[in-house]
Amino acid sequence: MREEKVFLTKMTRDLCHELYRSWENDDVKGKGFGTEAERLTIQYAFEELGMLAVNADTVVKNVGSQHILDKLGFEFVKEEGDFRYYRIERCLERFNL
Repeated sequence: MREEKVFLTKMTRDLCHELYRSWENDDVKGKGFGTEAERLTIQYAFEELGMLAVNADTVVKNVGSQHILDKLGFEFVKEEGDFRYYRIERCLERFNL
């Protein structure tokens, strides 16, 4: 079984992180694991690390990842080249903080 990964990377001065998720095993796609992993990662970034925002990007053709980001409340920022960029800012009510 391949290892699946979720990372928070590139912490910036304004307390932001970038979210990186990679599912290399097609058997796990479409079962809600990506959504749950990202939800928990965002919650950890906000609650445990005190982050103010999390940024994410997807390849333009990866509508599945874009759908997950939309479901989780990320806002579309821009499309540039082959990528779409998203951001979610800390909302105290969202995670009952």
